[in-house]
Amino acid sequence: MPAVNAKNLQLMLEDRTKGPAFVEQHLSEAFASGQLVPEDFSIRDIFISTVPDGREMVEHFSPSAKRGGFSSSRELQEAADAVSSSLFANITGQLIYTTIMRQAQAEDYVLSRMVPNVQTNFSGEKIPGVANLADEAQIVKEGEEYTLAGFNEDWIETPQTVKRGNIVPVTKEAIFFDRTNLILSTAGQVGLRLGANKEKRLLDAMVDENTTAHRYKWRGTIYATYQASAPWINLQTSNALVDWTDIDTVEQLAANVTDPNTGEPMPLMLTDLVVTPQLRATAYRILSATNIAMQAGGFATSGNLLRSDSPSPLGKHEYSAAYNVVCSRLLAQRMATDTTWYLGRVSEALVYMQNWPITVEQAGADSAKGFERDIVAQYKASEMGAAFVKEPRYLFKSTVA
Repeated sequence: MPAVNAKNLQLMLEDRTKGPAFVEQHLSEAFASGQLVPEDFSIRDIFISTVPDGREMVEHFSPSAKRGGFSSSRELQEAADAVSSSLFANITGQLIYTTIMRQAQAEDYVLSRMVPNVQTNFSGEKIPGVANLADEAQIVKEGEEYTLAGFNEDWIETPQTVKRGNIVPVTKEAIFFDRTNLILSTAGQVGLRLGANKEKRLLDAMVDENTTAHRYKWRGTIYATYQASAPWINLQTSNALVDWTDIDTVEQLAANVTDPNTGEPMPLMLTDLVVTPQLRATAYRILSATNIAMQAGGFATSGNLLRSDSPSPLGKHEYSAAYNVVCSRLLAQRMATDTTWYLGRVSEALVYMQNWPITVEQAGADSAKGFERDIVAQYKASEMGAAFVKEPRYLFKSTVA
């Protein structure tokens, strides 16, 4: 039995101190706080409680009510007027929105939580900037003029944004047979697809193996994210994740990355270790190690060999943070091999250019659609945006081969 049935809703609506506006706000806050979940509701009960003559209308939806003959246009008009109740549409829309967002923000979508969303009114844009000043500080003798520091024009270009979405319909049959679970399941699948699609596009931007739409476009030139030589080096081959020395190898690469305008070392502190589930245990073992043993000449059974024990060096200097392990089950599917791993600052390297976030809209009255498909209400879920690499020098890729 639903936690919020027709009687509950009717009592709130009939309370003169509350009314429809109070009910909508109360339910919205209850959904947001988690006190109520969509499964607490019945789509049939909502219809009966919020639509004028709702109970009679539900009976009108019954297949047994159609016994042949002719239904007048007046009956059809009355039905259309009844189901256009804004309260029914708003409450149902809140249920569908909550279900969509709950699935779209699933726990596995790790990059979607890390990468910043940048609001934009354009589909692809040129973002201007001023290049960093080089170390041009000059000695100024007494009474002489200061020299002017030079500025360089700088810009990056973002990719075209793309719109994605689906429609969730509420049919007469769904109301009459009270198929609330079916409606919520459809809404959940829409949210799951929207959320998974965004996460995959962010992963593709980081992996740089499946598509090129996300690539760094600097001063009119498009660059692959990972380079083995100039203009920067952030690809390390033959570097399987085994122990702390493999992470140290990448840290050495990062130490040599320079600003493209000034040639000075970049202020680059690595924070994220991104791995597949196949490497998760290895990553935690390496980062959790409290002691490192090194022995000159190997670990022979005899001889006076020098052995030194020390705390793990990872995260112990000014260029190395206490690494955050980021693991995604979708990552292995986006790569040619599940042994590739990444080190970097994900939130600095990637950006999601967003025209609008996941949004649920109610369709306007459409008698033709309702007549053709017995659709009482429909809700469109959509989002529009694009993932792109803002600064590839904040990402480092290691492969086994």
